[in-house]
Amino acid sequence: MPLNIAVVGAGVGGLAVAASLARNGHKVTIYERARSTTDVGFAFRLMPNSDRCLKYLGIDTVAGGAVAANSMRMVNAKGDIVAERTENEDAEKARAGTSVFAFRPQVAEQLVETATKFGVEIKTGIKVESVDVEKTQLQLQDSTTVSADLVIGADGIKVRGHLLLYTTLLTLHTVRRSETNFRYKQISSEAVKWTQLHPFHAAHFYGAI
Repeated sequence: MPLNIAVVGAGVGGLAVAASLARNGHKVTIYERARSTTDVGFAFRLMPNSDRCLKYLGIDTVAGGAVAANSMRMVNAKGDIVAERTENEDAEKARAGTSVFAFRPQVAEQLVETATKFGVEIKTGIKVESVDVEKTQLQLQDSTTVSADLVIGADGIKVRGHLLLYTTLLTLHTVRRSETNFRYKQISSEAVKWTQLHPFHAAHFYGAI
């Protein structure tokens, strides 16, 4: 049975999940506070698994302007190499999913086209003020209430709506590793400690431009 799904945020993640759900027959609406979904962005790396997911949606990142990221080198603050590896060596695996450098606005444009093709409605310039998880409702800035069967927060960890949804989920449900019905990222104290001890590590990726 098709669901009525509300996605908060039209970034790469929000557009991808919306396109995938709509592709499977669900009614999906995206609410984005920015006026445009493709104006702002930067170059970033897509791992092979992410590229494979985009290919599943019919998106060819290389055709859209991305370039292969064939090698990676990690250096410390002094410029010493601490790790190095090559990518895309297996031609068969690379065809299924390639490690690439992509320009975010280009990927977003491809995702908007794909999501729209599958029937996703993208509403821009709309800010979500709060999320009622128990009722699966969004409260918009203009005081409008939007009801849905499922609400997906894809608006960034620092955005108010996502924090409210995240906090409520933590309150309502304690997630164990063996469970798959809810998933979210939680930064461990060990990870925080590592970033404090290694603040200047950086990764350099090289591709065929």
